[in-house]
Amino acid sequence: MRYPAIATAITDSPKFNPATSAPYFETMTILGPWFALSPLHPNVTLKYFSSPKTRDQLFILNAQRSMRMTQQLVQSELLDIINQLIRASKSAREHVLDWFSASLNLNHKRRALNVDPKQVSSDGFMFNITTCLDQLCEPFMDATFTKVRFLRFYRIWISRDLPTNLKSRLTE
Repeated sequence: MRYPAIATAITDSPKFNPATSAPYFETMTILGPWFALSPLHPNVTLKYFSSPKTRDQLFILNAQRSMRMTQQLVQSELLDIINQLIRASKSAREHVLDWFSASLNLNHKRRALNVDPKQVSSDGFMFNITTCLDQLCEPFMDATFTKVRFLRFYRIWISRDLPTNLKSRLTE
């Protein structure tokens, strides 16, 4: 990703952000499998914590530390990839922002109390998405939100939540 022409070509690909459903978004897009890498998958946790009642505390703490370090490494690499894509060109930046907004918009059902895992992307995928977005926002986020007023939020669909939010504010 060190070459802007390659990064721009990747984001211009039709497989970069195809029209698909939430569960397939993490497998059908170019960035999806990278963001799906996570120790949050059930089979990974079962392997690390196969018999927690018979393991000693030190073993469990080492397993937790190992998973935490793995997650931090994955997120650091993902941020590096995204930074390279965003800085490649204006069109690449727009495509990456469109990809992030599609990942959030397609997974709007995750806000429900009882989420059907077959209708949304995996927990690890969404955890990596939100962490990457949080790290991208660090330069303009401060405690008093002085720089946020200059941002435009037109990529995220909020209209389906508007009636619920308005109703809850009216009852307060």
